[in-house]
Amino acid sequence: MFDTAAIDGMRQGAIWSQKRVYGGDFVFDFVEPQGGYAFGIKMTECAIQKFYRQQNLDRYVRYNCLVDYPLYQVMGVHLDRTQTLGNGAANCDFNYLTTGATPDGWPPENRTEFSGDPA
Repeated sequence: MFDTAAIDGMRQGAIWSQKRVYGGDFVFDFVEPQGGYAFGIKMTECAIQKFYRQQNLDRYVRYNCLVDYPLYQVMGVHLDRTQTLGNGAANCDFNYLTTGATPDGWPPENRTEFSGDPA
């Protein structure tokens, strides 16, 4: 995930996503390394959230966001995130570090991104 080819692929994916070829897809910006992060992703449109919205299940998408924590733990990647679209923020801020461990996502009330009621 942190080699040059993977990072370049993520940069190119961000550019492609901005074209919005598929209406129900993800749209994101690549965030260059800064402040100790290897790189970041600023997700401005989420395919999962769009699907939940189509099903009139918006209130549940924020719980789906919590799946990222065990996923990145298993991958051995340190994810630092403070906000998500599913919790009512303007974007999801995925910041990746090459050292350290992803914190637990449970209980959700312990996560900064989970504050407040998005409904």
